[in-house]
Amino acid sequence: MQLKSTAKYLSARKIIVLFGCLVALNEFVIQIVNIIMVPYVTKILAEGPATLSLLEGIFAVGSIVGGLCLIRIIKLMGRRNFIWMSIAALGGLLCLIPVTKSILIIGTVMFFLGAVALQSRTLFSTIILEKVDNNFQGRVNSIINMFISLLGAFIYSIIGKLGEVISIQIIIYLIGMFVILCSTIGILINKLELMEEKEIGSIDTKQISD
Repeated sequence: MQLKSTAKYLSARKIIVLFGCLVALNEFVIQIVNIIMVPYVTKILAEGPATLSLLEGIFAVGSIVGGLCLIRIIKLMGRRNFIWMSIAALGGLLCLIPVTKSILIIGTVMFFLGAVALQSRTLFSTIILEKVDNNFQGRVNSIINMFISLLGAFIYSIIGKLGEVISIQIIIYLIGMFVILCSTIGILINKLELMEEKEIGSIDTKQISD
């Protein structure tokens, strides 16, 4: 019964659903980076556990720096621009990984991946909390987490199968291009928010005139 009422609640609030998709996408990017870096470092870079640990550490440092700079960057870029540009940046950064075998460049990419991933995930989760009514917040978060778990298991198995057929570089390129395409979700969110603002403005104007 609760699931049905929550589904009905979300069906009337497309923006929340879209932000939920962005949260899921962000989580997948973080997990996929952790998965693909193991074979990429060992097979493509021909490096050992020390390099892998270094890159993971750089990713973590980027996440910390990103969290500290989140508010300032959003103020600088504007929230609406940040929504779609952060997703496009994640995809672009992923596409840079197969371009080089330089540890320095890949380390730089990992730093910015960590920074952007944490910034965007924090912002999207915060916006969902702002837009969801208090009595639905727990249920909405449960549905998002369930969606991430179910879809994640499918995606990770697909990536594993693809790894047996095509090179890891091509897989990274494909994932990066897919993430870039998903930045259009942010553009759609901006349009829906503008429509909502116009509707609220027209209602307020009508009330004042009445």
